[in-house]
Amino acid sequence: MTGKERIKAVLAHKIPDMVPIAEQLIVSKVAKELLGRHAYTGGGEYNNDEIKMLKGGQREFLVSKFTQDVLELYHTKLDLDAIPVGFVPHKDEKLPLVMETEAFTYRYENVYGPGTFETRQFTPDSGEFFVVDSSLKENGLAVLRKWVKELEKGISREIVYDPSQLEMIDEINKKAGGLKALMGGQAMNIPMNQVWLQALVDEPKIVEIFLDVQLYWSMAQVKTLAGHGVDLILGGGDLASNHGPVYSPMTFKEVVAPRFKTLVDYCHKLGVPYIFRTDGDTRALWSSFREIGVDGLGEIDKQAGMDVGEIRNYFGKDFIIFGGVDCAKTLVFGSKEQISEEVKYAVEKAGAGGGLILSTSNCVHWNVPAQNYLWMIEAGRQYGKYEEKINHGDTEAQRDAQRKTDAALVEEEEKKEERAEQKAPAAAPAPLPQNAEVKKEDLKKKKRKITLEQIVTDVYLIGTLAVFWIGGMIGYFRKLAPVDWILRCAAVQLMLTVGAVVATTIIKTIKTPEEKRQLNPVSLLGLAFFLLYWIFYLTWDLELYPYMFVRFGKFMKISWFVSSIASLAFTSIGEIISREKSRNEGLGTWAVLIIIWFVIFYFLYYAMG
Repeated sequence: MTGKERIKAVLAHKIPDMVPIAEQLIVSKVAKELLGRHAYTGGGEYNNDEIKMLKGGQREFLVSKFTQDVLELYHTKLDLDAIPVGFVPHKDEKLPLVMETEAFTYRYENVYGPGTFETRQFTPDSGEFFVVDSSLKENGLAVLRKWVKELEKGISREIVYDPSQLEMIDEINKKAGGLKALMGGQAMNIPMNQVWLQALVDEPKIVEIFLDVQLYWSMAQVKTLAGHGVDLILGGGDLASNHGPVYSPMTFKEVVAPRFKTLVDYCHKLGVPYIFRTDGDTRALWSSFREIGVDGLGEIDKQAGMDVGEIRNYFGKDFIIFGGVDCAKTLVFGSKEQISEEVKYAVEKAGAGGGLILSTSNCVHWNVPAQNYLWMIEAGRQYGKYEEKINHGDTEAQRDAQRKTDAALVEEEEKKEERAEQKAPAAAPAPLPQNAEVKKEDLKKKKRKITLEQIVTDVYLIGTLAVFWIGGMIGYFRKLAPVDWILRCAAVQLMLTVGAVVATTIIKTIKTPEEKRQLNPVSLLGLAFFLLYWIFYLTWDLELYPYMFVRFGKFMKISWFVSSIASLAFTSIGEIISREKSRNEGLGTWAVLIIIWFVIFYFLYYAMG
């Protein structure tokens, strides 16, 4: 099979002759090692070369070299199964608003509107090309607000790419499009910096408008790419770190996901699959990815705990996995044997039924030795032969049956998630037959379902009445001052309140199925000890029960002190565990309040005696 046929087979959920190998980016430095000459293929070094050439009026040379080097590297030298393609600068582009302020440092004018700037810097030692300063950093939301308002005005205008911007795509399609699949890039996200994340909290409308602008441009972009021979879209956008998404899964589901679903549906209408790329731990978003309808995941970040086998088990055999080999450590520091083992693991765990496009976890970056990448390709071709290494004699009919089973499991999982997230609307009652009579006995059979919350509420209300009624009676017969008995009743009421909230939380968590559980056991212990602390402290401090105070006063004092330490410790540890696992299993805001309470309590207790 040709490379294009292999990629097409995977996209069509069929099994090719071997696992296809592709790469979204090989930076110029590594390309130079592989080709034995200076190369223009991408990365920070290419960005630096591009600025200098465009300002020097060498746009034609740049585009020609870029096209030639990408074609020679991916198609001829490495014989990969796909070639990344993209837009190139307009034929008249000379970057008049970019100035080199010092060596490898460039100031871009009017980036966020008239009078704004952005400074980017290339670091020759690391190949990085990053923003180091900008009007956005200096003035924050004020700049963002004005800029997004101007961007919004452009949504209604037609976007048409000049033919000169498509020269690279058309040339590669002409020379290799019949043999190799073409991959087009696209990105849409909320930028992962302080200003944008602050806007998401303080002024979410700004973020939504910006996403709408990106969606409008992205749809024009993928339409153009599909019309010029691109076979799949490598889309998505960074939204997570090693500890999980940088904003809540609910924010992604409500704000970001609907825009992506519109884009993915549009890509499917154009006949091109959509691979969602992002670094970091994205497990909390997998259900949303499924709802969006993405065809696969890319930039699968092993350092963030992402595992290709886990992805395959969750999404099923017809889901495309674009990745498999860690480029942060394995490809940088690993031996040939270690690289081969990681390739073998990816092929066995993610490629046994098709659906794997072997690649790095992001790109072949500045620090990856060229030889290590060659070893990865070699291992991919050694272990990726389906009939010999992966299928274990399965027939096509057996694999089709397995796909149907996977599809049924995925469908059932989706139904479970929908039932857990929201209650289905009540069905309209069926119309009664004409002249039908409704009997009282039938109505009595319809019993109201009693929930845990209702039970706790009823107990709490009855307890409240009992506390103040009994407290009043005791105060009357013992001749206590009104303030004294009211204070004691309030203390018992406080214990009752804390007990109701904590008990409800603990019972609900214990009764919740393991896969849906929201609190880890350590956090639950923190809650339980918090309840014990209140019971022991108030009983001891207010001498609610004189007989018990005389007999067990010392025990109660020790007990509330130990309970408070245990609650503080378990609550804190529970939050640490939750953050380490990048899951919402801790008490969150409640943990902060509990910790602050104990800090204040200990200070007042010892400071005031």
